[in-house]
Amino acid sequence: MGGKYPIAKAAELAGTAEKQAKDRPGKDSLCLLETAIPWKMYAAVEYVRDRICQVVEQSNNRAIINRLRTVVLAMLEYERHANQVGKKSYQEIKELVRYQQWRWQLVYNLARMKERHGQLKEQLEEIQTIIFTNQVNGKDLPLPINEWLSLPVRWAEFLTREE
Repeated sequence: MGGKYPIAKAAELAGTAEKQAKDRPGKDSLCLLETAIPWKMYAAVEYVRDRICQVVEQSNNRAIINRLRTVVLAMLEYERHANQVGKKSYQEIKELVRYQQWRWQLVYNLARMKERHGQLKEQLEEIQTIIFTNQVNGKDLPLPINEWLSLPVRWAEFLTREE
């Protein structure tokens, strides 16, 4: 925040973030960039963020961020639509979101990136595996992918911005 950001607005945003973190089951959550996650996921989110930043730095191209942001938006839109259309349970909606068209679009986009940047094949495959299996280093993550993927994507976006 710059020097001219109103303190009252900053306090309001901090209160909103605190509420978001406290609304998660359990008492061990934090909220970064409008995304609440359990503390035990922090290392996994950092790991994904680092992989995304690696791809950006080694390719000298931020396309991976745009592709992943598109995935996040598609999942959120489908989740919103599923909530409006039918009386589905939280678990049913999460399962439906998991298998929508964003999956094959991501596979296609990452395959194209692998063709252009062959040296990044392993990193891109690892990112794809993390997203499809919802696992980091072989460990299951406690939240569905659509609830946490926006955090490392936005974080990497901020870290790789050029001034």
